Amino acid sequence: MLLRGQSIAVIGVRRIGKTSVLLKTLKLTSGPRVYVSAEGYVEGKSFDLSSFVAYYSSLVISQALSRLEPKRRFPLTLKERSRELLRTLRDLLAYLKVTLDVNPVSIEFYFENKRRLGEALREVFELPQLLAQKIGSNFTIAIDESQYLKLAEQNHPGLFHPLRDTWQFQRNVTYLISGSSVGLLNHMIGSGDQPFYGFFYPVQLRSFSRGTLLRFLGEGLREEGVTYERGALEEAVNQLDGIPA
Repeated sequence: MLLRGQSIAVIGVRRIGKTSVLLKTLKLTSGPRVYVSAEGYVEGKSFDLSSFVAYYSSLVISQALSRLEPKRRFPLTLKERSRELLRTLRDLLAYLKVTLDVNPVSIEFYFENKRRLGEALREVFELPQLLAQKIGSNFTIAIDESQYLKLAEQNHPGLFHPLRDTWQFQRNVTYLISGSSVGLLNHMIGSGDQPFYGFFYPVQLRSFSRGTLLRFLGEGLREEGVTYERGALEEAVNQLDGIPA
């Protein structure tokens, strides 16, 4: 389904293994892929949208550039929120102009004038599709714990409408989201009055059977080149009780 371009929402309670499923799914894709957790930008009852935008944009740009020049090391901060983050983004934007003749000026200007948020967000949302066309490779974007974006919408009303308007016409980008606030996420994607109604295919995640969990963990360890004993794996499954997180 994902390989056909259908965007998916993975829904389940905490520690059920949503992040593991997202990361496993991303590994199955061949094009550039981005993973970001919205939970890292929560500040009390608000959301640090500026840092989220900067980190998300940096990941998208660096993934595209890495596909063009796989042997070149591009500047990318490993911290989701730091003073170096904006400098990293500016460096990547500058390289983007030279390499692909792409100049998302609204993103750059936004960090000098926060009142230009609307213009910047539209360019941020359009960036994966634009770069996918430039490099000739489809993007896959995963946003973990995406229900926290609702906090951003409280501070920036109407945020989700332009997001849906942009995403629904992107033919070279597939989106994966997850959420542990089961009721809230089901409402966000399943209610007719919500912007994302009908956009995501919902996958309700429940505890794995013993056999499924053994296969899931075994495959993950083999992919990472880790050797293990069957007995140790079975003991881990006993401790996890069907939850791969």
